[in-house]
This record gives sequence, C-alpha cells and structure tokens, in this order.
Amino acid sequence: MFKKCDLGLSYLNVLCKIFGLSQFSMTTYDKLSPKFRNMINMTWRWIVTCIIIAGSIVNIFSLFKLPSFTNFEVVGYILSMPSGYIYCSYDLLAGIFFYQRKMRLLLTKISKIDSCLIRNKQKSVYTTQSNWIIVQIVIMLIILIPFYCLDHFLSKMEEIWLYWHVHLSRFIREIVNLQLINLVIIVKIRMEFLNKDVMKCNAFNLRNSSLHLNGPEYFLYIRKMYNELYDVTKIMEEIFGMHILQEITYDFVNGVCSLYGFVGVLRGRINHKGSFVYFFYIGGYISWITLSLGKVLFISLSCHSLTKESNKLLQFTYKLLLLNPPRWESLNQLKLLLLQVSQNKMQLSACGAFSVDISIFYKYIASVTMYFIILTQ
Repeated sequence: MFKKCDLGLSYLNVLCKIFGLSQFSMTTYDKLSPKFRNMINMTWRWIVTCIIIAGSIVNIFSLFKLPSFTNFEVVGYILSMPSGYIYCSYDLLAGIFFYQRKMRLLLTKISKIDSCLIRNKQKSVYTTQSNWIIVQIVIMLIILIPFYCLDHFLSKMEEIWLYWHVHLSRFIREIVNLQLINLVIIVKIRMEFLNKDVMKCNAFNLRNSSLHLNGPEYFLYIRKMYNELYDVTKIMEEIFGMHILQEITYDFVNGVCSLYGFVGVLRGRINHKGSFVYFFYIGGYISWITLSLGKVLFISLSCHSLTKESNKLLQFTYKLLLLNPPRWESLNQLKLLLLQVSQNKMQLSACGAFSVDISIFYKYIASVTMYFIILTQ
C-alpha cells in the first residue's frame, strides 16, 4: 500500500535500493508478498556488501605492491582508504542488521505527524521535497563524477577497475549523507509548521479571547506534536549518530592529508610528470579539500537549522507566558511546554561524543589547520 509520505522520498529511496542501503520508504507492494520482497532486497544488499568487503581487501593489499608511490601518498592511502571502506561497510551492515526497522518506524512517525500538523498542505510539501531531492541528486552527480574521474586519472594504481571500487564505497557514503540531511530538513520543516501554530496564539489577546487557541487542549496538542518530533530526532540520532562521527573523522583525516599534499605539490615534494599534470594535481587536492569542507558544512548547517527552530519554539513559549493566560489550565500547560522544550532540545549528536551544529564546522577548520601546521613543522 502506497503511503503519502513516500511521495517526497521516492527518488532517494530508489537510489538507496540500488546501492544496498536501508529502504527509505514505508511502501508495501501488493503485487509481491512481503517475504518474497524482503528476500529480494536482503539478497541484493548482501551482494553489494560482499562486493565492498572483497574489493577493500584486494585494494588494501595492493598498496604494498606499488613502488611508484611516494611516502606521503602511501601514508595518505593507509589513513583514508581502510577507514573509508570500514565506514561504508558499517553503513551497509548496520542497515541490514539494525536500522531497517528503525527507519520504517521513523518514517511512520513522520507520516502520523504530517496528518495532524501539515493537514491540507501535504501534497505541496511532498512535491517540493521530491523536487528538492532531485536537485540534490543531480548536483551531487555533477560534482562527484568529474571529481572521481580526475582522482582516477591522478592515481598510479595498476588495478584500474579496483580503484573505481574505491569511488563506489565513497559514493555509498554520500548517499547516506543525503539521507541524513534530508531527514533533518524534513523534521525542521515540521518544526516550522509547529512554530506557526504557536504563533497563532500571539495574534490574540488571551485574556479576552474565548477562541480555542487559548484553551489547554490546544497547548496540549502543541506538546504532543513536539514530543513526537523529539522522538523522531532521537531515532535519527540512533540511526545516524555513528555515521556522523565516522564522516567527520574521515573528512578530518582527508582534509589534513589533502592540504598537506597540496602544499607538497607546490613545493615539489610530490613527483609529477610535466606542468600539464602539475595543474591536475593542484586541482585534485583542491577538490578533495573542498569536498571535505562541503560535507562537514552541510551536515553541521542542517543540524544547526533544526536546533534553531527548536529554540524559536522556546522563545514563543516565553512570550505566551508574559501574556498571562486567564485560565489556570492553560498557564499550567504553557509551563509544562516551556519545561519540555528547554529540557528536550532537538539537537543531534555523534553517538553522544559531541553535539552537531555550526560550531563543529569552525572546530573542523581549526583542527585541520592546527594538524597541518604540525605536519609541516
């Protein structure tokens, strides 16, 4: 049976199915039995996982048979290639064993929230969301395909088809990043609708108005909606917390190595053949640095925007308390809402290691710069 929420996620769900990731949908197909459909999906996901694991073993051992690599390139590959494969394998295996049910639960909760919060605007919201996902996928392909081609050209590996296997593992992680960013945007948009519902109360004089907007039932509805959105955020943290930690760690190592390699090319410490290839090396390292910075920036910005919307609800609740509602039940519900929002902030964390907001991007730049200075000295 087709769910309305799937309208905005269908294209990303197809991409996830192709590359063996968790199904980004609540859809159940009537033409296929659930057991047969699950068997097909599980078989394909295991095939993709085995391809990634087998290719990673061959690629890692092939590093020791390449005498043309400089010491810096060997160190860079030892740091980045195994970690990239491990993180990709984790995303695939975690989706198979742990996160498929949680993903469906997450999308089911979002669908229930939409039926109460968005109501008549569901179609326009899902259409906009679907169009935005198409734009994201197109932009990602436009950026990554030329970048992978350039990186492949600059590589000195003899097993060419295996080096494309490295890009496959990287691309799978980028799809998981798309999942994370779009889910955060979805919850942020729902928070915007909830804030609009709260702002309706500001348009009335709560002392004199007898409308339902000043009743305790209305504030109880706000509290329930916020609690549902908070639960969605916690499920997202369980699914993507480890991925966020791995992604930021990988981008940090990649950023330091790429920045060091960029300076190494400028100083002539990395061998290249002719001035023509020299500019390709420069472009390759700049692309790596930009890609690492961009991923950390988009992840931190999306999570920061969600926290910002949550803080807006806290500010609106403070303003409503200043209006001093006449009914004790309404005042009590407002105080409970204030306590609820202040103690349960919508803030994603990387497995509890640190909260993800825009400050992570600044710390990332500072850390990369500091370790680059240490390496150059």
